Amino acid sequence: MQQDAVSVGELSGGACHDRGSPVKVVSYNIHQGRSRRGVPILPAIAEALCHLDADVIACQEVLGEPTERFADQAGWLAERLGMNVHFAVNAVTRNGRLGNATFARTRIGASEHLDLSLPGHERRGALRTEIAPQVDVWNVHLGLTWRQRRVQWRRLAEAFDRPGRALVLCGDFNDWTGGLGRKIVGAGLQNALLGVSSRMRATFPSHRPWFGLDRQYFHGLGLVAAEVLRGEPWSMLSDHLPVEATFRQPSRSAIHL
Repeated sequence: MQQDAVSVGELSGGACHDRGSPVKVVSYNIHQGRSRRGVPILPAIAEALCHLDADVIACQEVLGEPTERFADQAGWLAERLGMNVHFAVNAVTRNGRLGNATFARTRIGASEHLDLSLPGHERRGALRTEIAPQVDVWNVHLGLTWRQRRVQWRRLAEAFDRPGRALVLCGDFNDWTGGLGRKIVGAGLQNALLGVSSRMRATFPSHRPWFGLDRQYFHGLGLVAAEVLRGEPWSMLSDHLPVEATFRQPSRSAIHL
């Protein structure tokens, strides 16, 4: 596991939530701050996210460091949201360094980047951040083929062995068929959207959702509510829709996957 996650700014967050208090987690592929038609709309995305009043926001496809052509989206969003952020590079593209960014209202603890790339395919990764004394958030962006996702899941499952810690596994899974989801649930995690109809779980494409590519799974937490955020403004922003879930902090629980 690589120790190359980058902390972009460190705000004076308060103490972590008390055990039993709700924590709202949002997962969102922001499509490099562009609309589904490719128009730059990062300020509109930031405004929409601000209205959610989330405790944790896990974003994928974030341009995380300044280049000649593009601003530092991770740092800029952190400032606009009033949140701390850790960013990890998955790939270097013509637009800049692309990766996952996890934002939190409280101070973020340790952070690690797990390289999930396979030879001959687009580079992918997972960013783990400690957002409370007993809670890890895994922010993932998985591959487009079943073979990639199967290998990537094995790597993730091996990294989950952190006794006494609850976890949220969220992001863009690219799980077109649902086969990976069945493996994840079979390994002991729960699908936060399980109580939502299959039609209402769809997150892609945002203007006419058909595939449930974006999800949240959890272990050692209590689920309060979960939904895919649909309609405007979300249908006019990224090509993905966000997934929002609210959890209660854990009682003591061990993770064995």
